Amino acid sequence: LSGLLELIYDEESPQEREQYIHLLGETVDKLEETIQYLNEVITIHSNLNASKSQLPLNKYVDNILSLLQQDVERHGVHIEKDIPDDFTVKAIPAYLESILLNLISNAIKYRDPERSPRVLIFARCDTHYIVIGVSDNGLGIDLSQYREHLFGMYKTFHKNPEARGMGLFIVKNQVEALGGIIDVSSTPGEGSTFKVYLYD
Repeated sequence: LSGLLELIYDEESPQEREQYIHLLGETVDKLEETIQYLNEVITIHSNLNASKSQLPLNKYVDNILSLLQQDVERHGVHIEKDIPDDFTVKAIPAYLESILLNLISNAIKYRDPERSPRVLIFARCDTHYIVIGVSDNGLGIDLSQYREHLFGMYKTFHKNPEARGMGLFIVKNQVEALGGIIDVSSTPGEGSTFKVYLYD
C-alpha cells in the first residue's frame, strides 16, 4: 500500500495515476479479505472451549448438499453417501458445517472435465475415533510436490479462477480445534480422498 501511494504521489500522468489507484483498490480488497480470514482463524482458536454436541451427520451432509444442489445439477455430479442412518459426530455445529461445505464443494470444483464427476461422502467408527471422508474422481493433487503446502494459507494447486487458497487452511484449523486431524490421499488424474479423524 505504501509503495503504491508513493507511485501515485510521484506520477504526473493522469492515466498512469488512474491505473495505480485501481491497483490500490485491488490491494485494499485483498488485504480486507486476508484480515477476514485471519479473524476467522483467531475466532476458531478462541472458541476451543465451545461446547460440542452429538450431531446427526446425515442431516448436516444433506443440508450441505441442498446448498450445493445447483452446482451438483449444473455439472452432473453423481453423489453417493455411505453413512449409517444413526451416525453422530461430537462437534461444534458451525465447524462441522464449514468442514463439510469446504470438502464437498472442493470435490465439485476440482472435477475432471474429461469424465463424469463422482463424489462419495462416507463415515465410519473405529475403536478410538470416527472418520468422515469425502472422495472424488477429480483432477487430483501431486502430493509428492504439494503435500507439505496443501493446508497452507493462499495455497492453490489448480488454475481454477474461484480458488482462493483458504478453504483447506480454515478446515485444518477447525478440525484441530475439534481435537482431530485431517489427511489426504490423491493421485493426479484419478482423484482425491480427504479424511477427517475426530477423537473422543
